[in-house]
Amino acid sequence: MSVSDSGIGIAKDQQSLLFSEFTQADVGVARKYGGTGLGLAISQGLIKKMEGEITLNSAPGKGSMFKFYVNAPKAEYVKPVALVQSQLLPILGDKKILLVEDNPINRQVIAKMLEPSKAKLTTANDGVKALKILESQSFDVILMDCQMPNMDGYECTQVIRANEGQSGNHVRIIAITANAYEDDKQRCLSVGMDDFVSKPVNTQDLYAVIVKVLN
Repeated sequence: MSVSDSGIGIAKDQQSLLFSEFTQADVGVARKYGGTGLGLAISQGLIKKMEGEITLNSAPGKGSMFKFYVNAPKAEYVKPVALVQSQLLPILGDKKILLVEDNPINRQVIAKMLEPSKAKLTTANDGVKALKILESQSFDVILMDCQMPNMDGYECTQVIRANEGQSGNHVRIIAITANAYEDDKQRCLSVGMDDFVSKPVNTQDLYAVIVKVLN
C-alpha cells in the first residue's frame, strides 16, 4: 500500500524523526496544518504488530510517498456489511426528501445514506434557501439541521408551519441535531418538528425515523 502527496516534502535528515511520538519535521507545519505528530508513530506500531514495515521517500518541494506492506493470509469472500445493510433498508422511491444542512460534508454523508432508498433528494444549505425551494416544490419529508447561518432550523420550521396554517398541508419535518438532551428534543417538537435524529447520524436510525413519520 502506498500513499503519496504533492506537498512541501521532508528533508532527509528529518525523515527518521517523523516516526517518533509528538514529532513533526517543522513546528511551523503543526501551526499551519494542525496535527499532533502521533499518526505516523501509531501507524508504524500497528504495522510492526502485523510483521510489516513502513518506509518514506521524500524531498523538499517534491512531496512525499509513504509505503507499507504486511503479510496477510488469503481470506474467503464475505459479503460487505454495508451491502447487507443496504439490502435491508426500505425503498422510498416515490418519496421526495428535502435535506436542509449547512455543512457540505454532512450533506454528502446523508445523501449517501439515502441512496439505497431510491428517494428523490433535494438539498439546501440554510433555512432561507429551503423556504425558496418550498415555494415551487412539495416534499414528503424535510430533514432539518437545527444550527445554520442566515436562518436556523427552528425558525425555518416555524415559518413552514405558519404557511401550512393557510394551506392545510403538513410536511413531515425531522430535526437533525447534535444536541440530544431532553430540553433540546422538546424544543424541536415545540416549534412544530415531528421527530428528531441525533448527530452523528446513524443510517438505521435515520431510516427508522423517516418510516415512522411517514406512517
